[in-house]
Amino acid sequence: MRTDKYNRMIATYDGFKGAQTVAHVLSTIPADLLARITGKQAGQIMNIRNGAYHEGVAVGEKHDNTDGCIYIDGVGLIPLEIIRKIKIEESTEQRDGQTWGTRKYALDATENW
Repeated sequence: MRTDKYNRMIATYDGFKGAQTVAHVLSTIPADLLARITGKQAGQIMNIRNGAYHEGVAVGEKHDNTDGCIYIDGVGLIPLEIIRKIKIEESTEQRDGQTWGTRKYALDATENW
C-alpha cells in the first residue's frame, strides 16, 4: 500500500492504532478489495470491523456476567467471585530519570472454590 493511502487510512480509522491491532484489522479485509478502494474508504471499513468486534465483546461480557463466570481461553470458566478476590498491588519507582510501574496480582489459592 502506498504511504499516502496508508496515512489517509490511519487518519480515518478511529480504533486503537497499535501496529499489531492495525495489522489484524487489515487482515480481515480482502487484499483485492483494499487494492480497489481509497485510503479513506479502507479506514471506514476498518472502523466498521473494529466497531463490530467491540460490540461482540460487549455482548459476550453481558452473557458472561449473567452466568456469573468469565471464559478464559485455555482455562475455561472462572467464577466472577474468584476474579473479584484477586488483590492488585500497584507501585511506581524512579530509575534513571524514568518512572517505572509494577502491578502484582495475588489470589489465595488455599481457599476452596
